[in-house]
Amino acid sequence: MNKIINMQSKEQLTYQHFCPTYLFMMIICYICHTIEKRIININNYIKRLKFMSYKKVIIPFLTLFACATTTMAENDKLYIWLKDGSVVEYAIANVDSLTINKPEQTNPGVNPAETMQKLRDDLVEFAPNVPNNSYGEVRSYQYSSKSAGHDKKVRVMLPPNYDTNKKYPVLFVLHGIFGDENSMLDEAMGVKKMIANAISEGLTKDMIVIFPQMYTSPKGEQPSGFAFDQETMRYYDMFENDLLEDLLPWAKQQFSIAEGPKNTAITGFSLGGREALYIGTQHTDVFGFVGAACPAPGIVPTQDQFMAHEGTIKNEADFHLKDGNPKPYILLISGGTNDGTVGDYPEQYHNILKNNNVDHVWHSITGTGHDGTSVQPHMYNFMRHIFNVE
Repeated sequence: MNKIINMQSKEQLTYQHFCPTYLFMMIICYICHTIEKRIININNYIKRLKFMSYKKVIIPFLTLFACATTTMAENDKLYIWLKDGSVVEYAIANVDSLTINKPEQTNPGVNPAETMQKLRDDLVEFAPNVPNNSYGEVRSYQYSSKSAGHDKKVRVMLPPNYDTNKKYPVLFVLHGIFGDENSMLDEAMGVKKMIANAISEGLTKDMIVIFPQMYTSPKGEQPSGFAFDQETMRYYDMFENDLLEDLLPWAKQQFSIAEGPKNTAITGFSLGGREALYIGTQHTDVFGFVGAACPAPGIVPTQDQFMAHEGTIKNEADFHLKDGNPKPYILLISGGTNDGTVGDYPEQYHNILKNNNVDHVWHSITGTGHDGTSVQPHMYNFMRHIFNVE
């Protein structure tokens, strides 16, 4: 509008007055109206100026007219109401240009960096074995999957004394390639025992645990010929749509499930770890807790001992949380040092996320392989740190 903001002083930003002619005022009003959404966004998030260390921030005076529904001018000051109810005071002035950033969101009420660090400090490599420990009842169901074009099977573990008048958090546990809804319930995996141990020790809440069949294809429940190829992987990747559009809505109708990311978790093993890691990081508005045990390759393009993976995300630099989504409370990747199936791909995911500044916890489990020896400590670590936020 007139001159660039003088950045010399933190206490007062300077500007030059514009020519007070009527025609010039009308032109400025029109310009302010057109840049309205650059100043205040329509989702009630205040877009901060890049010089965020400044106590006072200059906003064009005439922008007030364009932003009247979300701001108030009084005594030559601009008051802006933030989403959390607090008020920020800005000085009123005329400026030439503004650089606007949308603030980074986090899950409200809890600092994800603190929950991550708490897990990082509390990792164990060997899960305890509590004899004769059990939890809840596992039932078999079918739900209508529009994504697959047919009904799909699912196992659901309900807590003891399940009460429809009470709301429970929900955990999704995903199986490996060529597995099904029963695979992660196998005793060798130890998933049920790890859940029972964490709950019996009072380290997490009663919950509903869902074991789905990931393969989502109109051709049937399992890939034919147990083929490692792109078509097979695409049908596994379609579970993202199936989970969000079919399974989760069905589960909310069928069971007494608490809403929101702080009540929703996802983890998995091998290919299920890959899918949990991808789905979880791309939908942190749904899943507040994300885990991956020995995650298989394929989120980004690569070649492993079985096939060439085209990658769900084509560039490593693009593997990060979705813009505008909150940070998860927990993001845990675990891998065994003796895993001859996925090798060091779990650590590669760790390095990619680290390079992309995605806060997470990496756990290298000494001496374990691509089996329950890695799954059990992963599940025990994960279970003790989910659903413990308010």
